[in-house]
Amino acid sequence: MLAWLVLIVLLVGVLWAYFKGVRGENKKPWGKPLVAACALCVVIIVLGKAACGPAAIRENAAALQGMNDLERSFQARLAQMAGKGLKGNVPTPARIFFLGPMPTNMTGDWDVMWPAWEDGLSKGLGSKNWQSVGYAGPASSMTAEELSRVLKDHLKEIDVLISFDGLPADLQNASIYALKPPPKVAVCFPQGADLDAVRGWLSGGFIQAAVVHEKGESTLYTRDKMP
Repeated sequence: MLAWLVLIVLLVGVLWAYFKGVRGENKKPWGKPLVAACALCVVIIVLGKAACGPAAIRENAAALQGMNDLERSFQARLAQMAGKGLKGNVPTPARIFFLGPMPTNMTGDWDVMWPAWEDGLSKGLGSKNWQSVGYAGPASSMTAEELSRVLKDHLKEIDVLISFDGLPADLQNASIYALKPPPKVAVCFPQGADLDAVRGWLSGGFIQAAVVHEKGESTLYTRDKMP
């Protein structure tokens, strides 16, 4: 930013020196030297920006790729643990509806999230014999009523519901529990969770697996391993 400001000042200086000390009858002994000096500085700054530009772009791209790799690794780990918690407890092939932190009209983040979820979940389930029947989000801001509206057109085709962004506090009121049998549910809490609520959902059969990430560690809870 500072370089651009200096560049603007120098360009103004070139014009001022030209009109005040070089052009027509206003010739001054300092005119041409000042114009030349300012012009030389402009060239140096432009060439410097041109040389640094590609390096800065590469550095930013590398940083972004590094962040994407970390996020992809984290999401894959959550998905694998969720799949492990559901393993042996879902039909084959399973039809899965996903919930996550991104809006339903997701853009760039989907290219990071989905490959990670797909790979991690397949490893956790021990099978790639499943299919996605939909996605909605952000899940953490939904109520059970809103979740029910989202799932309304998919209820008959959902075997499994997996959320990577928590679930509504009033989960037991969601429409999926009117189905006989209801879908199996796994939920990931990437920012920690109310363990009392998780314990209640597990013991009540509302969810079959919960992955809680807290203090840098991810833990899988099931009815056989309560919080």
